[in-house]
Amino acid sequence: MADHVPVHLADEHFVTKQKSVYDLLQHLDCVDVGNPGLYREGASWDVRGNLKAYDSEVIVNDFLDKYERGMLPRGRVFSVFYPVILDEAIALFRLFRSAVDFKTFYKTAAWARIHVNEGQFVYAFSVAVIHRPDTKYVKLPAPYEINPDLFFNTEIIRQAQLRKLNCLPGSAGSHVILANRSLWYAGNHDDREHEIDYFVEDVGLNAYYQILNLEFPFWMSSEEFNLPKGYRGELYYHNLKLILTRYNLERISNNLDKIEYIDWNKPIETGYHPSMTYHNGLHFPRRDHNSMVPRNKYKKLQDMQNLESRILEAIDSGFVLNADGKSESIYTSDGFDILGNIIEGNVDSLNKQLYGSINSLARNILGFSPDPLSNHQILPSALEHFSTSLRDPGFYRICNRIVEFFNRYKSNLEPYTAEELGQSAGLKIESVVIDKLETYFDHYDSVIESSDDFSFTVKARQRRLNHKPFSYAIRVHSEMDTEAMVRIFLGPKYDALHNELAITENYENFYEFDAWKIKLEPGWNDIKRTSNNALFVVPDDEGIEVFYRKLKAAAEEKAPLTYSEHVYGFPDRLLLPKGKKEGLRLQVFVHVVPCSKDHIQEIDSPIWGKAYTDGHPMGFPLDRPIQANNFTLPNMRFEEVVIFHREAAEINATV
Repeated sequence: MADHVPVHLADEHFVTKQKSVYDLLQHLDCVDVGNPGLYREGASWDVRGNLKAYDSEVIVNDFLDKYERGMLPRGRVFSVFYPVILDEAIALFRLFRSAVDFKTFYKTAAWARIHVNEGQFVYAFSVAVIHRPDTKYVKLPAPYEINPDLFFNTEIIRQAQLRKLNCLPGSAGSHVILANRSLWYAGNHDDREHEIDYFVEDVGLNAYYQILNLEFPFWMSSEEFNLPKGYRGELYYHNLKLILTRYNLERISNNLDKIEYIDWNKPIETGYHPSMTYHNGLHFPRRDHNSMVPRNKYKKLQDMQNLESRILEAIDSGFVLNADGKSESIYTSDGFDILGNIIEGNVDSLNKQLYGSINSLARNILGFSPDPLSNHQILPSALEHFSTSLRDPGFYRICNRIVEFFNRYKSNLEPYTAEELGQSAGLKIESVVIDKLETYFDHYDSVIESSDDFSFTVKARQRRLNHKPFSYAIRVHSEMDTEAMVRIFLGPKYDALHNELAITENYENFYEFDAWKIKLEPGWNDIKRTSNNALFVVPDDEGIEVFYRKLKAAAEEKAPLTYSEHVYGFPDRLLLPKGKKEGLRLQVFVHVVPCSKDHIQEIDSPIWGKAYTDGHPMGFPLDRPIQANNFTLPNMRFEEVVIFHREAAEINATV
């Protein structure tokens, strides 16, 4: 985790909140058995009888009206991509948010834990914890330890359940099950997609993507909920591009060619066999290789083609129609953000009626899910959960298609001039030195079944990608005192066929893995930073049983407990793609540019923590078409790097 992130000693109130959040999210399938005290509190709470404990009677009555008419029953499958079910979850979130203090929030959650569908409860409660001011820095348990059935295949879940059923009362100890990949026995073994399943099925990566979508849920209005303004749509693009570029680097590492472009009217080349089962026994829908879009998706397919046509017209014409039917230019300072909101189809879209949501529609079409039998009887595909989306190769085809819309917009922008890139800033990068880069596979254990006090656990052991910590040293000469932004990007130098890539054609394939503000003095400045300082990364969770023991000790014995202001983030061990035994040749791009105090802004994100922006777009300066001669300026530098892949034993021997 970045060294500039403050860490605090938790006081008694924080410990109480943190432990309460963990208690509320445990053993949701048997709420009347585990933690009887919590069950009694929930059973005795009367929402209607405590109207004054909420800041809006309208919100309370709206929720109770839905609840009394019948919400999604417990045991049914939940997904945010089905409108009626989502509307009910939003009503529950509003109820949680309207609680006037944490005590009321806790009691309301304890009540909902018993009476509301498990999936709706987890979702609404998680969004509330992220967005309530009185739970700032309180962390949620890792999603794969709340709903393991959304992260591990059916065989693993069944084995864990049998281990727990067969244990004697009062048994203690930890049992470990080796977690095979979901595609190990299903699907087409001639399809090489399975070679990167270590990446797409990584529980840390999938948990990151699920948490990521709690910061700006597509249904949450920036105006109503006082969300940060001006970068929501841009952030949507930036997050997609990070995942897509990381995925593409794994493909290059495994000598896989570029992903194919989806033509909705032709067979979908890449299938997906999830080998996963919902908690109620229903199997996830599958998509066979080279399948045509099924008949029940034809209407949605026509809608998709219409929406894509409208978005392309807006990008090429430079104008969108707002909800009042008036034209608004998108080639302005906030135009890219406007476009991002339209493409995602979030509630801040200027015209949701006209532009819809190609994101949601594409997930439904490519997931091959059956039509709902009723509003409360659904069978979503893996693409219709944020926790399982990354497992389906189809996600990256959708992602690639969506990112292409943004790239088309960017291609209409003028390249940055040498002056905009910092030609006359008086800065020169003399050298960039990066440690030897080495990746390896290790193992990570996740609790998927346990006793109430975690004295007995069943864990799934998954092989995961990791890398040795590394540092990067940058020597910069400055002609003056100045504050500057340092940005580092990683990208390919060669394609999967070992052809060298020109930067003018390759700039879109880089991802920004670190950026920070620094004070430069006249003369030489030696900057050193380590990989775990990177802006948006965090280490893996220590495990629910370990953290819960710390919570109990803090609550009962006043043992010290610390917490960080950077609660969530991208897994730090996935900062690098898997190397090769002979070495994977990539390149880093380093750019240093002065930042004006007038443009520096601090952003406090519940996902990324605190960060600084300098007024430039996300991904600057690799966010526009490039003029090659402008990328040889003294304040920027390309440096080739080689990533080696080793066995874990070799790595340990050199530590």
